Amino acid sequence: MADPLDMQRQAAIADTVQPTLMFEGVSHAFGEVQVLDRINLTIERGSFIALVGPSGCGKTTLLNLAAGLAQPDAGAVHYQGREILGPNTRAGYLTQDDALLPWRDVVGNIALPLEIKGVGRAARFASAREIIKKVGLHRFEHHRPSQLSGGMRKRVSLARTLIYRPETRLLDEPF
Repeated sequence: MADPLDMQRQAAIADTVQPTLMFEGVSHAFGEVQVLDRINLTIERGSFIALVGPSGCGKTTLLNLAAGLAQPDAGAVHYQGREILGPNTRAGYLTQDDALLPWRDVVGNIALPLEIKGVGRAARFASAREIIKKVGLHRFEHHRPSQLSGGMRKRVSLARTLIYRPETRLLDEPF
């Protein structure tokens, strides 16, 4: 019988050796429009990658696949050696749209991922206030999204992505 601790060690070693992301023969279409066609792409651990191309070429689709929000029509996407078959909770994803909850203030929006993880109110709000200072929004923590500029909303969204310290960050048009 295999030792569970040894299996955990082997999995940890595999995580450090495997590429962070690997797209193998990935194809994806939206109806009749083929956006990705047999894409092979390997992103090594510790890399900083920028995908550049015209609107509609599949950049966001690749990020959605890496985040596990979509599945390829053909091929496979792997995160640290494991196929992504559902939401990839080890990656933080900053989408093009800020997707802020209009009824929550800045603190409440940023604290949301910790709330979902079951972190207590005092701890999650303390973490949110700490990161609010880092993104330069300390004077706006009680403002609702409708009271913020577009750039401020983007910073709230970025802070919400970073608050739970994901191993990998997927940023779709972050600037």
